[in-house]
Amino acid sequence: MITDFYCLNKSNMQEILKIADEIVFHKTGKHLDNLQVAILEGVWEKQQYAEIAEKYRCSEGHVKDISYELWRVLSESFGECVRKSNFKAVFERNINNFAARDIVHIGDNFCDTPSQSQKKDKHEVSALKLHELGLSIDQIANALSLSIEKVQQIIFNSQQK
Repeated sequence: MITDFYCLNKSNMQEILKIADEIVFHKTGKHLDNLQVAILEGVWEKQQYAEIAEKYRCSEGHVKDISYELWRVLSESFGECVRKSNFKAVFERNINNFAARDIVHIGDNFCDTPSQSQKKDKHEVSALKLHELGLSIDQIANALSLSIEKVQQIIFNSQQK
């Protein structure tokens, strides 16, 4: 079910880093360190490990070691192999399953789940944004996996306020 619409690019790298940090913290109890952030940013920008190492002033081997552990943690959380070569694709595939503040279920790991009211609010906000963009009620219902009646109710209620 699509709850948020993201266009993953450099402009929202901060969101990717927040999500990765949440995942790493949940698995290890530690937040991303500066080198891990540099690795994620560098890989996102298609840099080689040697370039990341040079920029961060450490050896390429050290970057590879840290990357290996980072990919292992992300792989466990996503339930699929995450590597330098597919990092972007894995995040793009999974971005709609969670937001940095509301990781629901990733692989075999459970984190804080949003309450029913939070889920409702997200649907309402998304439906109203899509309505403002000119999508039809049918298109909105399909995109958000909601009933047509529910979308009509959301739009009607917003117009009454």
